[in-house]
Amino acid sequence: MPSTPHKGPTGPGPLRALQGPGPVDEALGLHLAEASAKADILVEALPYLQAFRTRVIVAKYGGSALDNPTAMRGILQDLIFLSIVGIRPVLVH
Repeated sequence: MPSTPHKGPTGPGPLRALQGPGPVDEALGLHLAEASAKADILVEALPYLQAFRTRVIVAKYGGSALDNPTAMRGILQDLIFLSIVGIRPVLVH
């Protein structure tokens, strides 16, 4: 049976600020320049991700940000990313 090539995730991810509109690269779902920029940021963030692994962090979320569904989605995606890399986020209102 022929295998289906992996197309990668779709939609905004934890590093949504780095994503921009434009043609999509078939293999990565990103432009090479965008993928390179994300890799640079992750390399820079790696020591912090390692230092805070298994630690609890508290994020306060409220005010006018609650009225913005796009902002709420982004914050939640960022907290999910932190959880995936081993940081234990707690969201308070």
